[in-house]
Amino acid sequence: MKAVWGADIQRGKSKLSYIGSEKDKNKAKANFDRATAGEEFTLIEHYGDSNLPRVFYEIFCSPFYHEKEILKE
Repeated sequence: MKAVWGADIQRGKSKLSYIGSEKDKNKAKANFDRATAGEEFTLIEHYGDSNLPRVFYEIFCSPFYHEKEILKE
């Protein structure tokens, strides 16, 4: 987070709260929503704070399941 948005991660704080750019925040929220809905995906996104270099990142999301959830299926 420090290299991308100039902030240290704090426990209990949403990652979205570190993103200053509304456009980046909306992209990240859409990706978080896809991941928490259980979708597995890979994409390349351009992120960074306006005061820091913007960089392309390859993002891979894969859901984790608690064994109780697996047993329900």
